[in-house]
Amino acid sequence: MTTLIALLLLALPQAAVPKTTSPPSLVVQLVDPVWLAIPNAEVTVRTSSGKNESTVVRTDEHGYAKFWLAGDQDYTIDAKEPGFKTKRLKRMHLFTPTATSPTAYVQLQLKLAGPFITVY
Repeated sequence: MTTLIALLLLALPQAAVPKTTSPPSLVVQLVDPVWLAIPNAEVTVRTSSGKNESTVVRTDEHGYAKFWLAGDQDYTIDAKEPGFKTKRLKRMHLFTPTATSPTAYVQLQLKLAGPFITVY
């Protein structure tokens, strides 16, 4: 009986194996002052070499923005979201990805923008 089931399973057409994509070389997570993820915020990464090559990505529901960038270069990261101050990280060096650590992770905490209203 088990031989028959095994033969039937082998006779079925094989499902296509999805193509594996390369992991992102940089993942930026945005969090608020109490460390909660900020979804749908704009993150811009551009080269620090003077060329105006930039990539803009919106964060997902967990606050992550994923980038596929060339390694061994300096980058500037800008994070913007209404209600928060713009955060800039200058001259972040992204090393060439290796097989053991293909992705670099950066977490930026955005500060609330004022003015604040105190209610008594």
